[in-house]
Amino acid sequence: VVNDRSTNIDYTSSDGRVNKLRMEKKKVDAGCTSTFLNETKIARLEEVGFSWGSNKGDPRWNEHYQELVEFKRMNGHCNVPTRKHESNKALGRFVSTQRSEFKKFQNGMESSIDETKIDLLNELGFRWDMLSRSPSI
Repeated sequence: VVNDRSTNIDYTSSDGRVNKLRMEKKKVDAGCTSTFLNETKIARLEEVGFSWGSNKGDPRWNEHYQELVEFKRMNGHCNVPTRKHESNKALGRFVSTQRSEFKKFQNGMESSIDETKIDLLNELGFRWDMLSRSPSI
């Protein structure tokens, strides 16, 4: 059991504290301050092999992106219905999520989308705003 005596936290428990640590580490990595986690604690956790987790979103994102590529091949566009796409509701959610994450990105907010993903979607002719007539940014 790994225990931090200064905060009396058992870092091996699975009652949400591990997730809290991972979220706080993301804050620290982004340059924000954390009252819960500091560089000393990070180093101690890494010494005992604590896993900060991996970016699980990218493999899943790539799967959905490939589905979108196939959708475009079959339909000639990337305008996946977001509400009633019977054959693949997850793809509809994916395109909707990309649009909302892009808006966050544009506004300088934390977002799961980055320039690489934006470029890939633009290359497909992805429409970021379904209300405008322009196909991409």
